[in-house]
Amino acid sequence: MVERTIRPARAGDFEAVVRMIAELMTFQGLEGGTPVEAAVLERDVLQNGHPSVAVAEESGKLVGYVLYFPTYSSRYGRPCRYIEDVYVKAECRGRGIGGALMRYVIDEAVSQGCLRVEWSCLDGNEPARRFYRALGAEPQDEWTTFRLEL
Repeated sequence: MVERTIRPARAGDFEAVVRMIAELMTFQGLEGGTPVEAAVLERDVLQNGHPSVAVAEESGKLVGYVLYFPTYSSRYGRPCRYIEDVYVKAECRGRGIGGALMRYVIDEAVSQGCLRVEWSCLDGNEPARRFYRALGAEPQDEWTTFRLEL
């Protein structure tokens, strides 16, 4: 039986996390982009505390990650969480790892009194959209995402 752990990322994990970020970028059609450097991400997570990263580990090997950060609802005066990335290596999908990573963030958000957890999904990523719906999440069509590149 494979032993799985979902845990906060720690020193030594970030090279593998950055490789998975590159895999995610390729999956999203963003080839040629350069993901964050491992040392920068490690510093931001471990020293600056923003963002947060949790990893899925099976038999001593990192097979997935979730990168997220706090947000806030001004309407309700409650903290929230935003998931920037959730990724499971292709050969490890279908084993509940993605659900375990999402549950990690959701459980943390509940324990900290958060109002909601939000994330975005590419319109054409139907497997992900089905996965998110199976978690009980609903797409939000009444808002349009805007981006200003700096």
